[in-house]
Amino acid sequence: MFDIGNFSDEMANKTSGFTLAYIKEIFVGAALEYANEGIKEIDENYRNKIVEQIDRLKKDIKGTNEVNKSVGQNGMGFAKSKV
Repeated sequence: MFDIGNFSDEMANKTSGFTLAYIKEIFVGAALEYANEGIKEIDENYRNKIVEQIDRLKKDIKGTNEVNKSVGQNGMGFAKSKV
């Protein structure tokens, strides 16, 4: 049986420091993948989809931060040209 209490605690720990927009992206992305597969109940597989989304987003954020550092920008978003 799926334990929503443990799931909630795990997700809170894995997404510590994420904005609400990121958290929304994770859950919506996982729900869309699940819906496309025709699955209608929340279970351990849904948890796995969410963890995949978290890992993918963390990888994207890390890559963005590395690119930003290489061009002298802190954080994400648009940067004013130094030219």
